[in-house]
Formats: sequence, C-alpha cells, structure tokens
Amino acid sequence: MNLKNTIILVSAALAFVLITGCQQNSLPVNNELSQKALLLQDSEIGNFVWDDANMNGIQDDGEMGMGGITVNLYNCSDTLLATTTTDENGNYLFSGLDAGDYVVGFALPQDYVFTLMDQGDNDSLDSDANPETGMTECFTIGADESNLTIDAGMYMMEEQGCTHGKGFWKNHAGLGPQDDLVTPLLPIWLGNEDGEKSLNVETAEMAYNILQQHTYGEPSNGITKLYAHFLTAKLNIANGADGDDIADLITEIDNFLADHDWQDWDSLTHEEKQMVNQWKGQVGGYNDGETGPGPCDDNNSYESRD
Repeated sequence: MNLKNTIILVSAALAFVLITGCQQNSLPVNNELSQKALLLQDSEIGNFVWDDANMNGIQDDGEMGMGGITVNLYNCSDTLLATTTTDENGNYLFSGLDAGDYVVGFALPQDYVFTLMDQGDNDSLDSDANPETGMTECFTIGADESNLTIDAGMYMMEEQGCTHGKGFWKNHAGLGPQDDLVTPLLPIWLGNEDGEKSLNVETAEMAYNILQQHTYGEPSNGITKLYAHFLTAKLNIANGADGDDIADLITEIDNFLADHDWQDWDSLTHEEKQMVNQWKGQVGGYNDGETGPGPCDDNNSYESRD
C-alpha cells in the first residue's frame, strides 16, 4: 500500500470516530417540549366595538366606534386571561397569544344593550357578542394567527324608563320600514316557563302576530287581547321601564296563562272572563302610562287599548 492510500484510510477512520463520538454525546430531543414550544406563538385577537345607531347588527358607514369599553379574554372554561379597553376609535387588541381556544366578553356601559348577533354575510362587519351575555362563542386561533373579526355592537336603549303602547311595538317588529326594536328584547314568556299552555315569544314575527290579534285567536277573544297587552307590558319592562307597579299582576297573569290559552276562552266561566278583561285593562293602563313610570312621547300616535 502506498503512502497516499494509507493517509486516506487513516483520515476516514478518524472521521468515523469523531462522528460516532459526537452522536453518542449529543443531547436527546424532548419531543413533548418541542411540541409545546411550537404552540407558544404570537397570535392576536381583536377588533372593534361600535355604536349600532340603527340597531341592525351590522357596522354601517358613519357608525362610530366606542372608546373606553372593557373587553375581557377568557379560555373556554371561563377563566379570565386578560383585560383591556377600547381606544378612542373603538379598537382593542389582545396580542402575544398562544394557539388555542378563546372567548371574548364585552362590558356594557350604563343604559346600553347589545345589538343583534351574526347578522349579514360578512363576518368582519357583524357583532359577535351574545345579546344576553355579552360573550362570544368559543373559537380557535392557530399559531401566529391574527383574528381581527371579533366585534361587538351596542346601542342606548331608546326612551328608557317610559312605556310604549301596543301599536308602537307592532310597528317596530322589523316587518315594515321602522327598525326592529323587538328582537333584542326576546325571548319573553306569556305564562310561566314550565306552564303547559305558556307561549314562548322567541321571534319578532311571533310578537307581531300576537300584537295583531289574528293568529292566536281573534280580537273578540279575551285571552287573545290579554296576550297582546301583556306582551306589550313585558316588552316595555324588558326595554327598561319600571314594572314594580304591576309585579303582582304579572305573577297572577303568568300563573293563569300557564294553564289557559286562547282556545280556552269559550269554556271560561262568566267570572273568569271578567277577570281576564280586568287584567287586560290593568296592563293596558300601565302601557298607556296611567300607572307605572308614564308614557313615552309617541304613545298618542298609536292605538293601545283595543
């Protein structure tokens, strides 16, 4: 063997020893830690809280952002993770987040209510807050993901503290040119929630049909009339009117409507029919402002007692 070949063989042997030694002395890879490290990314959630002036649940041109609104970030087990407030333009941001599942909650200012949820087909222009809780549904963000579509719309309760007549709510159920003011106040029960014959008013269309008095009986039916005026009273209270003056009356009517519906009218005794008509007059008086906090300015333009 010549000198050149000897040098090559010796060099190869040394290289093998060095490589083998390095492999034996290298640190083992911890797959679990590596996987966790991959989840610690710079994800972010935002974006906007606005005053929904026309109460349609969509961010329309000209509607302003609301500054100083508290926004909370939770995991999907309701553990509070972070809190921030919207800036003067209504924007907020949670950044430096891990990939995972989250819920965002929005705090209402005094005299405000949340607008409609998930309206329209553009997720970046709708409101994601549940009107009853102010919380979004649980959602997932990935590593380094930016989700800037988590918004909330809210508006000041219109003429809070006064009572509207039946015709006002019928005309503001979203079936005509006026804004839908009924939907944000639903659901409303006519009767106790566990009542066999109670009505659960879940949609503005159902509310309209009750107020119109031609779906659940006819205007000649005393319970049909009671439905309309009782729903009007409960809409007023849900809208912020003080219902203390008729609290006991509401309990009486709810107990009755849990066991009686409009189809029972003809089978009632004369005394029972008188009682239903009396109740209808009492809640009608509340709606007209004869009792309770008083009427709103528009009551004279709407029929209320028929």
